[in-house]
Amino acid sequence: SRGASQSHGSLAEFIRRCCEDVGRGDDVDTIAAVTEVLRVHKYRRPDDLATFSEKEAMEIGVPLRLAIAMRKRLSGAGMTIDDAIAAVTKPEPIVPKPPAPKSMFPTLREMAEEAARREETRLAKEKEAATSTWTRTDS
Repeated sequence: SRGASQSHGSLAEFIRRCCEDVGRGDDVDTIAAVTEVLRVHKYRRPDDLATFSEKEAMEIGVPLRLAIAMRKRLSGAGMTIDDAIAAVTKPEPIVPKPPAPKSMFPTLREMAEEAARREETRLAKEKEAATSTWTRTDS
């Protein structure tokens, strides 16, 4: 079980955030590979990386930009404004659900919507008829 005291969450999540910091937040292969190589080298939690150096990172195959982002995050320095702008997550595309096979019978909601549309049309026509009769003067 995980300790609740981890200030940076899981190692994989921490690596994902660091990848986001360098504009590679969607690079799942890098995130998985770096997380794995760190675990192999006995880094189990983000807090274990407090003493992790760029030299060590390069020796075990962690990209330098990522190692720098990791150090910045751990030091609490966070990101520069340029990093922050680059890391703004792109909104996920909204994928419409495929329409369910259409029944030949309308649903109650469709019937209600149709009734409301017809009522609006009828009221609009009545209003139009009423306004055209206002032009006559009934004195």
